[in-house]
Amino acid sequence: MVRLDAAVSLGTWKFDGDAHGKYQSNEYDENGNVTGLTTTDYQYALDGLNVGDMPQTSYALGATIFPVKGLVISALWNSYDKNYSDWSPDSREYDGSDEDADREQVWEAPSYSKVDLHASYQLPVSGYDISLFAHVFNALDETYVQDAVDHSQYNSYGSKTHSAHNAEVFLGTPRYFNLGLSVNF
Repeated sequence: MVRLDAAVSLGTWKFDGDAHGKYQSNEYDENGNVTGLTTTDYQYALDGLNVGDMPQTSYALGATIFPVKGLVISALWNSYDKNYSDWSPDSREYDGSDEDADREQVWEAPSYSKVDLHASYQLPVSGYDISLFAHVFNALDETYVQDAVDHSQYNSYGSKTHSAHNAEVFLGTPRYFNLGLSVNF
């Protein structure tokens, strides 16, 4: 009559070392013919910076009950932490002098949790596979930062620090629900 589910994901994803290399591009004459190559050195200060754009820690707990034949009711709690802003390694380009390198960590969005509720009932109609279902997503109507971009080119203002006021944030979906009827034949 009862099923419990749990999942844990723990990660520490960081860049290991700086990146450096050479970029080659063609040189052209006025007729569009290739006349040579231009080589440009590049260096990116990445060592020890956290990988962004996904929570590095997450937990999930679920409980499902089967109170009567055909009825399934479940609740799912998800929690996310260590969600660093998305960023591009080329934003950390430097000229080779470590004094000029930006090695500050990107902005970390606040951790958050949400609860989803689900129910379905298989109708006892002989010879047919018909079910009613209902879902409530973000049932507690939590406001949370689902995703962020560090040093947004559109929303950043003030001092150029890796902080909330320089991040472009995307809020999670507020509470919503759907109801439906499923007919399989």
